[in-house]
Amino acid sequence: MRIFYLILCGIILASCSRTGGTSLVPTGVPNGGASAMSAANGSGPSLAPQVHGDHVVYGFNGGTDGAEPQTALLAENGELYGTTPVGGTAGLGTVFKVSTSGSESVLYSFQGALDGAYPGSSLIALNGTLYGTTSGGNTPSNGTVYRVDASGNVSTVYTFTGSPDGSTPVAGLIALNGELYGTTESGGANGVGTVFKVSTSGSESVVYSFKGDPDASNPVAALIALRGALYGTTFEGGAGAGFGTVFKVSTSGKEHVIYAFQANGADGENPAASVIAVKGKLYGTTQEGGTDGKGTVFEVSMSGKEQVLHSFAGGADGSTPLGGLIAVNGALYGPTAFGGVYGGACQQDPSGCGTIFKITTSGKKTTLYTFQGVPDGADPYATLIAVNKVLYGTTEVGGAPNYGTVFKIKP
Repeated sequence: MRIFYLILCGIILASCSRTGGTSLVPTGVPNGGASAMSAANGSGPSLAPQVHGDHVVYGFNGGTDGAEPQTALLAENGELYGTTPVGGTAGLGTVFKVSTSGSESVLYSFQGALDGAYPGSSLIALNGTLYGTTSGGNTPSNGTVYRVDASGNVSTVYTFTGSPDGSTPVAGLIALNGELYGTTESGGANGVGTVFKVSTSGSESVVYSFKGDPDASNPVAALIALRGALYGTTFEGGAGAGFGTVFKVSTSGKEHVIYAFQANGADGENPAASVIAVKGKLYGTTQEGGTDGKGTVFEVSMSGKEQVLHSFAGGADGSTPLGGLIAVNGALYGPTAFGGVYGGACQQDPSGCGTIFKITTSGKKTTLYTFQGVPDGADPYATLIAVNKVLYGTTEVGGAPNYGTVFKIKP
């Protein structure tokens, strides 16, 4: 089952229901991994399971404050910033900030006509201004790159037209040499997505247009920058199987598929999140595939040798890791969107409300926390961030009002 496409169609057409809908996949590490990288260079948290409910920073009400947050947060100037793809005054999404003590305010509510709609990606900060993408809205509704200042003033940096520049930028941006780089899930010269570059003044160019099999197609996660090149994942494409790829592309547009996930699925299928680089290797997650078909944590070398560090088994082990990984103090941390010890007791999903896990680069995996739905949240889609030895993230639903939460897991 291609979960991403079900999610994407749900958010483009309408807000999902409280009982069964999902919307947009998470987009990887915000700000090119700045918050996670800062944590990785310091002493990491020693995490222990928490009492349910004691880690909720904020529960969304589903109205003007936003609803269904699904992307990684950005830590900036002592505040946490994020987006909701729906909710707000027009129901088309918000940019919000929340303090670590739980005080939330909406910086901007999207209106759809000129400013875009469905801001389902994480934010980055560049020169004191926040930048992000919307997957729809504006004319001709192919998505936008926007900026928002500290006072909540939003302006559109660039509006996508579909071809040849791309359409539906569901992933966040990264900054490299003063330019913004990102991906579009579709559009481009071949209709299967692009890597693009856009200046803060709005000049856009396509770095690379994906070609589909045997190349790659449909990138839905943010890029990372490493030694002057860009690395990422595609949800589909790749030689033979079409189960997705890990790729590298130069800023001049030379692309190379590092690894294509194989037809038997044992190595993973459909990566929906960014990779991270640790000691010269790339680490990431696939939302499906593995021994039990419920997703994997994988490692791939720059030369293309891949191994599965962990295959999720569902149940208490967790399943469907839609979010990516962060490295903290030598270990990797991430969420699974579903699964957990509560199973059928979860109000949102009979397969469980999701987990937070820790895994070493040698493959030793530990479940740190299992979500229950109410009051603590359910379906953590997004990559975590680490701030002052505390992990922060979002759940798409759950919490007492059942419209999602910002949560923390502290030592």
